[in-house]
Amino acid sequence: MEKEKYTDKSSDKDFFSIIPNYIVNHSSHWEKSLYLTLKRITGEKGSCWLSPDKLAKIEECSANQIRKTLARLTKRGWIKNIGKKGKTKPTNEYVLVNLWHLNSDYYKKKESSLGEQSKKKVHRVKIDSSLGGKSYIIGRRTIKKNTSVSKADDKKKEFNFNETMTLLLKEKRRDLQIIGLYWKFKNYELANYQQYQSALKRELRPSKKLCGYSNDRIEEVMDWLEVETDIKWTLETCHKFIDDDLSNIGSMKRKKY
Repeated sequence: MEKEKYTDKSSDKDFFSIIPNYIVNHSSHWEKSLYLTLKRITGEKGSCWLSPDKLAKIEECSANQIRKTLARLTKRGWIKNIGKKGKTKPTNEYVLVNLWHLNSDYYKKKESSLGEQSKKKVHRVKIDSSLGGKSYIIGRRTIKKNTSVSKADDKKKEFNFNETMTLLLKEKRRDLQIIGLYWKFKNYELANYQQYQSALKRELRPSKKLCGYSNDRIEEVMDWLEVETDIKWTLETCHKFIDDDLSNIGSMKRKKY
């Protein structure tokens, strides 16, 4: 069976496995877990010869899931395949890409944009139960349709998408949890409450159709759609394939000639 070799060229300290917060906050649990495992194994010496089967035992999942996740990490640019080594049994060789500059730039920009907000009184974000009706969550408070323009302008300054995402994932309403899961997987970045309101309304219907399925199953389908297809997929697409045996479908990527 083909083995994989991973080389870590980042500069972490011995006996520590340090990963950027950007990865923690912008990845699925499969990506997060496997990336951390690779960082732990490679350490300072920077090599790992574990096969997908052995990595699967560590991650307590299938070898196929490992291969899909490796493909996703490569597509994201977090690891890089630099070729093959060996004569009798060639192995894929990967390096872990240094993402610390990306992590630093991203959070410095966030910190700068939230500078003024830190001086204001923080209000707990509340998800209104009537999202499909007369009111929607906007930033830190719920704004009704008849709210005055001046008050709505105040809420624009208070909008914090990261805080809103955190609360979506912890929501009691299952459809809102699924929307948060989908946005996190897709690395959504909504700049203001108008964008948020529009996106939320768009996802409410398909998310309700997925309420009966576990996060693991939904993420499995999203992983498959991302790796094995080249279509622009949505939550509606995820619902379309949620009951299918994905292993029997295989890749749906178009052949390149």
